[in-house]
Amino acid sequence: YEISPLQAGMLFHSLHRPGSGAYFEQCWCTLEGPLETERFRLAWQKVINRHGVLRSECRWEGLDNPVQLIYDTAEPAWEILDWTAQRDTDTAFAEWLAQDRGRGFRLDQAPLMRFALMRLGVDRCRFVWSFHHLLMDGWCGALLVREMLRHYKGGEVPDEPAPYRNYVEWRAGQDETIAEEYWRKALAGLEAPTPLGMDRHI
Repeated sequence: YEISPLQAGMLFHSLHRPGSGAYFEQCWCTLEGPLETERFRLAWQKVINRHGVLRSECRWEGLDNPVQLIYDTAEPAWEILDWTAQRDTDTAFAEWLAQDRGRGFRLDQAPLMRFALMRLGVDRCRFVWSFHHLLMDGWCGALLVREMLRHYKGGEVPDEPAPYRNYVEWRAGQDETIAEEYWRKALAGLEAPTPLGMDRHI
């Protein structure tokens, strides 16, 4: 199905400036305590299996409008590294992150994410989740991490999620003129940049 207008903008910028790292996301954290590596990997795979957009790739060559293809199955790359003998893990990690960003993603090759786990000690790891922003926004990322933790702990997960395709189809059916009329009325009288009242620190 066709990609959303926001995805189309991200795709355009990514293709217009290849190698720029535009919309390349890296989320990482340090995990303290015992970690069952295979269980952790399987928990992430269950998340990917539940959400079609995480198994997607984009196609645009020869098409009037870009589309995303959803595969029945897709397994991201995992890199498991033993850094227990590494003296300067901070420097090694910074170099690894830079190399990972340099690899980027092929947007026509699913899945547009990968994972890495660096073992720093018996009960200490560093985890990296790299993905292209085409797949999700920050709100979704937090929800997916929460879902993964439920899988890892063997708990219940939410009901079957609505596919992203539903949103794309809903968005395509909206009347743009109604939205434009609403915002012209709501913003009437504003003639300069206007603070939104969201500049406070939380």
